[in-house]
Amino acid sequence: MRLFRKKKTKEVTIKTISPGVQIRKIIYDSGIKQPELIAEMLGLTPLSMDVAEMEESASEERLAKLAPILPVIEMHSMISAQISAMTYFASAMEDGEGTPDEEVFDAMTTLFKHVSFSAAVSCMTALVDLNLIKEGYKNEQ
Repeated sequence: MRLFRKKKTKEVTIKTISPGVQIRKIIYDSGIKQPELIAEMLGLTPLSMDVAEMEESASEERLAKLAPILPVIEMHSMISAQISAMTYFASAMEDGEGTPDEEVFDAMTTLFKHVSFSAAVSCMTALVDLNLIKEGYKNEQ
């Protein structure tokens, strides 16, 4: 009888991912209005309408898995955006530029929020899609 059992380690296998496939998933998961136009501008081959619809459907399935935590991601994105905008303007002020108008600050914050939210969501959907993290959260209010 063994008193101490060797703990089994869990292995994580990373699959090889085509950069084109990953870029297209990020585009679709980001909620861009014309995903195929952006994909073509990035040099990806055009998809047929049927395949584009399949991509959109797959994206909706990935995003549905994150639905309960989207408010948390959005909150973090907003905070990150405000910090990024303040950091940008603080640096500009150190270089002798004046204080930005409120409209400019709001526009910059909105831009940073969209970038942050898009990056966070597409990263989370990729991790779920690769089974590196699993669903298991509840949105209890």
